[in-house]
Amino acid sequence: MEPVSKSPLPWSIKICGITRVVDAVSAVQAGADAIGLNFYSRSLRFVPPETAASIVHELETWKVTPIGVFVNHSPSAIRGILDATGIKWVQLHGNEFPEIAVELEGLNLVRVIRIGSPDDFPSALDEVNRWKGQSNVHAVLIDAPIRRRADPGDEPDGTPEFGGTGKLADWATSRRLIEAIELPVVMAGGLDPENVASAIAQTRPAGVDVASGVEGLPGQKNSGQVQQFVSAAKAALGALQSGN
Repeated sequence: MEPVSKSPLPWSIKICGITRVVDAVSAVQAGADAIGLNFYSRSLRFVPPETAASIVHELETWKVTPIGVFVNHSPSAIRGILDATGIKWVQLHGNEFPEIAVELEGLNLVRVIRIGSPDDFPSALDEVNRWKGQSNVHAVLIDAPIRRRADPGDEPDGTPEFGGTGKLADWATSRRLIEAIELPVVMAGGLDPENVASAIAQTRPAGVDVASGVEGLPGQKNSGQVQQFVSAAKAALGALQSGN
C-alpha cells in the first residue's frame, strides 16, 4: 500500500531551525535530506542571511535540500535572501496570499497549513484549494496553530510564534486532509524522536519536519536526538512504502 500522500518530493526528513554549521552537518550525517533556515527575525531560530549562506556553502557536497522559512516577507525580500544564500526552496509560514506564488515564479514553494483541532478541517481544505492551482506550490506542511510568546517589554499579547512551539498538530484531522488533497504533505508540529513513528503511521505523510523536538536550546540541535529522530522517521516512512 502506497502512502496516502502520493506525489514524491526530493526530500522527506527535514531538520528545521538550523542556525549553526555544526548542526547542519550533523543533521545530514544523520541522514536528513533537508534543512530549514528560518529568516523570520522574531523567531528564536532566526538565522542571518550571511550565516545561512555559510551553512548552505558547507553543504554543497552533500545531497541535501536547504529550505528558507519565511513569514510575511515581501517577494523582493525573499528573492534578495535567496540570491544571497543560494536557496531554491521557499517555505511560506505566515499569512501570505496565494498571489505571492506568481511573484515567486521559478522557485519551489511549500505552503504551511495549521491544524489544531477537527474544527480546522474546513478552513485547512479551503486554504489548500486556494494554493493548489499555483504551479510552483509543490507541497503542504501541516503545523500546529500559532501561539504567542510572552516577551519582557513586548506588546501585551506577546510575540507570535509561527512554528517551533513544540505543540502538536491534530493528527486525525491531518490524516483527513492528506486523504482529501493531491499535493504531498509534510507533517510538523510537536514531533520528536519518541512520537515521529506514531505520527507517520497515523497520518501517512510524504515527509516530516522537526525543530524544537531535537533541541537542547532554541536553534541548537542535540545531535543524538537528531540521529534518533531521523532513524525513527526513516523506518516509519519505509514501512509506509513497503505497505506494512
